[in-house]
Amino acid sequence: MAKLFSRKDGSSASDNKVDTIIGPDSVFQGILFLKNTVCVEGSFKGKIESKSAVIVGKNGVVEADILADHVIVNGEVSGSICAYAQLDIGESGRVRGDVESRVVTIEKGGLLQGFCHMLSGSEDAENSVAVPVQRRIQETFSNEEEHYLDHVVLPKGREDEKEDE
Repeated sequence: MAKLFSRKDGSSASDNKVDTIIGPDSVFQGILFLKNTVCVEGSFKGKIESKSAVIVGKNGVVEADILADHVIVNGEVSGSICAYAQLDIGESGRVRGDVESRVVTIEKGGLLQGFCHMLSGSEDAENSVAVPVQRRIQETFSNEEEHYLDHVVLPKGREDEKEDE
């Protein structure tokens, strides 16, 4: 897989393990909940929530609200993004929607059209006064106190892989 977003230290997002790939000829519509990294190279419409990273490849077209720890955009995203740790928009990346993150980087040529709320290092995302993006995304995923990903059931024989939180 080619580098999706280069960093100054020479590493890239592709150095991280990508567990789910929505291929270039794929069209997905719905709600996607993940514990690990997903790369969208095709078309996705709906909502994405990952406890890790969401990568939108150069050919990826996403019409969705995204909630993840790290979001990397090299394709097109129309929707709200809440990236708890970092949002990276590459030179071919296009984001049309409100975003919230602690760190936002936009390479020359990248586009962000929408409201941007930067969380400070000491600002707790749960107690932030200006978190309309995060709150709106979370309300669309679940109104229950417990989260779907907290009750992941692994196939028989793989129970030892379940993470303790």
